[in-house]
Amino acid sequence: MATQNSEWALGADVEGEEKSVGPDECIIFRQLRERKGGGVAAGAIDDDDDFHAARGASIASQAAADGALFAERLAKVQQMTGLADPVYVEAFLQVHSFDLVLELLMVNRTQETLQNVLVELSTQGDLKLVDRPSGVTLAPGQQMMVHASIKVASTETGIIFGYVSYEKKSAADKECTVLNELHVDILDYIERAWIGELAFRTMWSEFEWENKININTSINEVGAFLEHIMRNTNMSIVGRSYKKSTGTKDQKKGKLTAEDVQEMLQEAVGIKKLIETSSFVAVNLYAKSIFGEDALANISIEKMPDGKLTGSVRIRSRTQGIALSLGDRITIVQRGVQGGKK
Repeated sequence: MATQNSEWALGADVEGEEKSVGPDECIIFRQLRERKGGGVAAGAIDDDDDFHAARGASIASQAAADGALFAERLAKVQQMTGLADPVYVEAFLQVHSFDLVLELLMVNRTQETLQNVLVELSTQGDLKLVDRPSGVTLAPGQQMMVHASIKVASTETGIIFGYVSYEKKSAADKECTVLNELHVDILDYIERAWIGELAFRTMWSEFEWENKININTSINEVGAFLEHIMRNTNMSIVGRSYKKSTGTKDQKKGKLTAEDVQEMLQEAVGIKKLIETSSFVAVNLYAKSIFGEDALANISIEKMPDGKLTGSVRIRSRTQGIALSLGDRITIVQRGVQGGKK
């Protein structure tokens, strides 16, 4: 402790020193510095770099983190029109609590100037379009980004669709191109949560909406299938608490990671023993949406003599939307590990 206190005291003395700066030296404003180019002026280290350097983080590790963030964002970009269409449109959908921010990149693929390029959007489900994209003019080969805001009211699979219209000088009428549908992922609104067995049984008897999905999967191990469903629905085992951690971004958002699921199954001794010794396993799962909606699930799995898994997944909720949307999610991801990983 004495060594640590002396180090802190030494750091305080260094921090308190006054530095002399010449009157002819440039002042670098971090907020006004150009970020598009790769070059940075010599000695132009911003406050964040100083902070990371003080903590021992290298510039290479920061670049790797930025690259991972860019790759994650790039994976979520969806193509809305074809490359041969006059206006090429890409969409990036970002979730901010109860709001969706839709970024649309529009590229003029023609050799003409396109006027009044406008993206008209409509929604299906419990989505409400708040701010519509504004019309722009695109020169030949020019690209531009427009934004739209969408309000979400409940946990339900929503669809965003529409078309892009534009005018050419050589044409008298407007031309338009239909956009591909954009599906809102329900997993962005469902977070892991804890519930006791008594409260689960009470809710199970009270909730009237039920959705039953038959198990049809290529996975032939009960434990692997259960882990796969839990990870792709953020549903936890009833009566089993989880460790609240602030380590990764997914844990901050209340997402179940593969490590969380494996740890939960390891602690559930009774379920683990059933998986190892019995051909029939029944597990109760629970999750909660950011809107406060409860989602209950009962998974009944039976392993047949030929190695295939059969059974059903029953989902109950107070509202119809979350029961149907979770059922659709399970139907999509249950067929195999390759198609359901996030």
